[in-house]
Amino acid sequence: MSGGNPLASQEISRFFSQACRTALIREVETTPKPGLVDLRDTGSHKDMDCRTFRNSADAVSPFLGEMALSGYEWPGPLPLLFPHIRPIGVEAERRMLQVTAGVNTHKGAIFSMGILAAAAGWSLKRTGRFLAEEILEAAGLMTETAMERELGQLAEQIRRKEEAHIPLSHGERLFSLSGCAGIRKEAGSGFPSIRFLSLPVMREGLRAGRDRNLVQLQALLALMAHVEDTNILARSDRATLEQAQRSAARLLEAGGAYGQDGLLRLAEMNREFVLLNISPGGCADLLADTILLTDLEQSHFPLFPVSDL
Repeated sequence: MSGGNPLASQEISRFFSQACRTALIREVETTPKPGLVDLRDTGSHKDMDCRTFRNSADAVSPFLGEMALSGYEWPGPLPLLFPHIRPIGVEAERRMLQVTAGVNTHKGAIFSMGILAAAAGWSLKRTGRFLAEEILEAAGLMTETAMERELGQLAEQIRRKEEAHIPLSHGERLFSLSGCAGIRKEAGSGFPSIRFLSLPVMREGLRAGRDRNLVQLQALLALMAHVEDTNILARSDRATLEQAQRSAARLLEAGGAYGQDGLLRLAEMNREFVLLNISPGGCADLLADTILLTDLEQSHFPLFPVSDL
């Protein structure tokens, strides 16, 4: 190791915990979000509100910081880091459900942000910096083999159940009907939706000095227009997903959140989504991840040493 003294583990964990908490809070407070909980209303949800999400963020962020520390201190092959952090994610989910009285606020975010936090810690140890593309690449290398294996196992499990006429679980039925691999495919591919959709929008908007809330709404719309959001599929069907994608694409063509009537059109889209029970929760998780990456890139924390590894 070279370049300064190693930081105490507590300081590393605290830094990442705060960064992850900030990203989760910024996501839920982005307003107005179609079909999602925000500062204005609860969208298509009746069992959660902003306070629920804030309490959840407080509860899960220390575990996300622990995953980042695991990445920073990881001495072995990168693909073995993922199974190492998984038990931390399980404990984070347990704590989330405890503080929310059983409401799933951040299960998807724990998975994706946990991977990115660990990848950020791992990358930082080796480069001494935060660069989103390097973090995303590390995340893909960390999870690619595991995600391919899990998706293969899921397909085989479905095949055997169908042959034996055993009812499929909700998740199995969704995968069987839609072929949508969801966040597993995103992670194993290095989160291409973040890399090519939301991250460029966030960077451009922040560099231009635009209002941060509008930038985050614009990034969300970019995701909604293209991502196969399994949360929408789980609550409805592919036709509804495609309708939601078209709505987001049309709004983007008209300027999106930056348009003269962008916020009014987003509010109208929210009313439409509530009527149809649409909630793009998968896109919301990816927005939180994007916020984390851009926040890390803009952070100033010069004491991290660079490893010779």
